[in-house]
Amino acid sequence: MGIAAQQQRTDAYMHTHTISGQALLDPTSRRQPYPSQNMVVKPAGFGLGRAGPEAISKVAARHPGTQATLADTVLLPSKYRNDMQADSLHSKAADSTRGFRDTSSTGAAPNSSPGTIADDDGTTTNTDDMAIGDEEALAAEGLITRDQERTAAATAGQTGGGRNSNKSSRESLPVAVLSKLEADKLAQAKVRHKAQVAQPKINFGRTFTGDAFIAEPAEVLFKDFVPGRTYKTSVQLINRSFTKNSIRLVEVPAEVMHVIELGLPPSGSLAPGAAAAMAVTFIPQANEDLTAGIRLLAETGPLTLPLRCLARTALPTLGPSPLVSLDGRAGGVMIADTAHATVTLCNRGALGVVYDIKVTGLLASTTEYDEPSQHLRMIAIDPHAADAPDAATDSGSRKGANAASLAVAGFRVQSIKGQVSGYGSCTIEVSFTPRVPGVVEVPLVVSYTAPENKALSIPQANLTLQATGKDLPVSTTTPLVDFR
Repeated sequence: MGIAAQQQRTDAYMHTHTISGQALLDPTSRRQPYPSQNMVVKPAGFGLGRAGPEAISKVAARHPGTQATLADTVLLPSKYRNDMQADSLHSKAADSTRGFRDTSSTGAAPNSSPGTIADDDGTTTNTDDMAIGDEEALAAEGLITRDQERTAAATAGQTGGGRNSNKSSRESLPVAVLSKLEADKLAQAKVRHKAQVAQPKINFGRTFTGDAFIAEPAEVLFKDFVPGRTYKTSVQLINRSFTKNSIRLVEVPAEVMHVIELGLPPSGSLAPGAAAAMAVTFIPQANEDLTAGIRLLAETGPLTLPLRCLARTALPTLGPSPLVSLDGRAGGVMIADTAHATVTLCNRGALGVVYDIKVTGLLASTTEYDEPSQHLRMIAIDPHAADAPDAATDSGSRKGANAASLAVAGFRVQSIKGQVSGYGSCTIEVSFTPRVPGVVEVPLVVSYTAPENKALSIPQANLTLQATGKDLPVSTTTPLVDFR
């Protein structure tokens, strides 16, 4: 091919690929027309709805019979098409749209209703059940107008976005089904990864087994915390393997990540017996117990450090036993005599607890409750008054003086009402004075409340008082005295 033939081919290419039909353009874009504005080639936006009309017409001219296809086929939503393409798509369907308006206004369609459209074959489509993408496609084909499309889109936005609005994007994505070969390859990859992550430590023929690091303390515990305050502690991770080892933090547990901050700098290679310090910061937000496990990874394998966060609570207990027997070694109490016993109420929690003792069962109606006198109430309120008892008097006795008592079936229980502070205790005195011989049992119920946390529910406790009354052992050597 000669030079003239090559020049003719180049000119023919330029005539067919330029808008103005010029054969010569300045590639440096110093003179007009600019090549980027005059050349007609497939741009990057061709096929995505962003190509110009010149490029589309040139491509349609090379492929006869495709002009109608380009105007009728809806490949993408309208937001990706320019205005000129949208106008060309709607121009063909103007007559059908006008007919639809006439039909809807005159009521010619017998089976049509508001919110439905009629096709050429007589079938109707409900526009209320269509998704936004379906309405855009119908609008592009001319079956519904742009105003109806905007109204349907606004309605779908108010109601949740269509039929599939309740489904998450992850549920809408297709999930690939692995073949048997792919599943086997995935399982083998997991085994290789585990073998690379955890490798046994061998020293002089001895293989180390177990956790390579021990934690001091063995458990991260935050007890009796108050919401809003910041608590910090440190945990020492000591290498107990035969050779050097390293450890790192895998992740913060999801259930406590909003209140727990962990800090473990890169430890590097730690010699046997060396330790790495991990800082733990706890910022509670609510009065609730939390339990989790801090995941750590060493060269010999993973290990878990337990974490517990215990809120303040009240744990009252009665001792030494829920059954209080006043019989003693003699097996009973003589009539007109008095036996004494004590019951200890311990609070193993940080919150103070208020207790109240009452009689249950058939003896509840015969119980006599004695309230403290007004003088004792004033002493309890102001213990520094002039007529108050000595300052050396036990605080528990003052509480007992301020508390009420009950009497039932020969029993008398002191301090049936009172308050026990956190990690404190108090003593409840019980006495029994029999009136008639026989066995007596009195069931009691102890109810608790926590003033500092009224939402806390504390179960009631049962207490049983038991004693036996005995006759006086009075007898004579001779049952009969004869004065004859």
